[in-house]
Amino acid sequence: QALQKLTEKPIWIVSQDEEIVFYNSDGSYVLLDSSKNLSEQLSSLQLITNRFRIEGRKFEYLDLRFQKPIVKFLKE
Repeated sequence: QALQKLTEKPIWIVSQDEEIVFYNSDGSYVLLDSSKNLSEQLSSLQLITNRFRIEGRKFEYLDLRFQKPIVKFLKE
């Protein structure tokens, strides 16, 4: 459900090193770790993207593979 809010047609790629890459239709992407709890990562993704939406900020990528998320925002 959180992913459907990001884009209508997500593209998922699972690499050999347990990395999941989710590409949005706007060109941004999210990195997830398949060896960790996917439900927790998706919950974090939803919270973070909701906050960005409220703040009016857009990101180029969001990396949720680590304890603290790494974000690269688009320059406006």
